[in-house]
Amino acid sequence: MYGGELVIFTSSFFNESGQLNKKYYFTFRTINAILKNVTYFLYVALFFPFV
Repeated sequence: MYGGELVIFTSSFFNESGQLNKKYYFTFRTINAILKNVTYFLYVALFFPFV
């Protein structure tokens, strides 16, 4: 969820310049994917042993 919010914020921040937005679109997408994976990993690592 946090990664999605970050991507929305960054995309809206660079929305004024379409060229800049296209340039960093895949970078934001990669960061979003990494944050989602890290969040999921932490969730599993913290809560799975207690289940």
